[in-house]
Amino acid sequence: NSIQVFTTVGTHTDGYTKPTNVTAVLVYVTGGGGGGGCGTSAFNQGGSGHAGGTAIKWITPSTSDGSNLFSTMSNVTVTVGNYGSAGISGNGGNATASSFGNFCSATGGNGGRHATNTAEPTLPGAGSGGDINITGGFGGGHHANNTVDAGGAGVGGSSFWGGGGLTADEYTDYYATAGQAWGSGGGGGTHTSTYTAGKEGKQGIVVVWEYVG
Repeated sequence: NSIQVFTTVGTHTDGYTKPTNVTAVLVYVTGGGGGGGCGTSAFNQGGSGHAGGTAIKWITPSTSDGSNLFSTMSNVTVTVGNYGSAGISGNGGNATASSFGNFCSATGGNGGRHATNTAEPTLPGAGSGGDINITGGFGGGHHANNTVDAGGAGVGGSSFWGGGGLTADEYTDYYATAGQAWGSGGGGGTHTSTYTAGKEGKQGIVVVWEYVG
């Protein structure tokens, strides 16, 4: 019957009120995408950001979040997760979670490592509380201390909605790009001084499909 879409980052305490004629809603919640890490000199490339997770939930009159029964669903708090920041001289930033009341939520993806960071790999976000819970895609890993050019570090992680940003590429004079689809990861930087910077991910999204009948 209708659709409501939330893409403005932040917590909206008056976020969603169900129209009186709506008999069921289908909610998609996606966390933000992580930022890409920076590259350094000596053929070291930064890792791309990981995507946010997604939760999908079918909500009917029998579903309750503990406070708002479906029949009186009004001012349900909606949170849209922020993207992870670009790794200009270090790791990409971690993204934040999205949620729809207490019904379901999805964490944001972690940022990609900078090129010489030897810590454990970071992780994408994951959905929870949904009828279907999806883990976001991994961003391309970083290359550290290579003696020959290993190419780009790989694209940003893909979310439920689509793909992430491109990694920087020295040979085609290409800067990393930001996450393209909602909740996707940003591309990582390469190893030359011009193209070392990673790029930010894309913010999350909450979509509410409204059904009548």
